[in-house]
Amino acid sequence: MSHSESSQYKMRKNLITGLTLIFIGCVFLLDRLDIVDVRQFWLLNVHQIWHLWPLFIALLGINKMVSADNTAQFVHGTFQVVLAFWLYASLEHLWGWSFRTSWPVLLIGFGLSIVLSGFIKDKK
Repeated sequence: MSHSESSQYKMRKNLITGLTLIFIGCVFLLDRLDIVDVRQFWLLNVHQIWHLWPLFIALLGINKMVSADNTAQFVHGTFQVVLAFWLYASLEHLWGWSFRTSWPVLLIGFGLSIVLSGFIKDKK
C-alpha cells in the first residue's frame, strides 16, 4: 500500500469514527435538552431489540464499503448490507419471506459476491 493510499484509508476510517461519535453525542445532547428520551430506547423489550440487530451488520458492511482498499472489499461490504436486509426481511416477514422460505436468496447473493470478487482485478 502506497503512502497516499494509506493516508486515504486512514482518512476514511477517521471519517466513519468521527461521524459515529458526532451522532452519539447529538443523541445524548438531545436527551440532556429533554427533546429525546434515551431511556425509552433502553426500555425496549427483548423482542424489539432482536429485530434491530441486522442494523449493526448493515453498519459494519457500510463501514467496510466506505473504508475499502480495493473493489473486492467493497463487494464484501455490499454483501454484508444485503445480508442485513435479508435478515430484517425474514425477521419481519416482509413480502412473505421467512428464514425457511427465503434462504436461497442468501445463497444466490453469497455466490454473486464470490463470483464478482473473482472477476474484479484491482491495479496495485
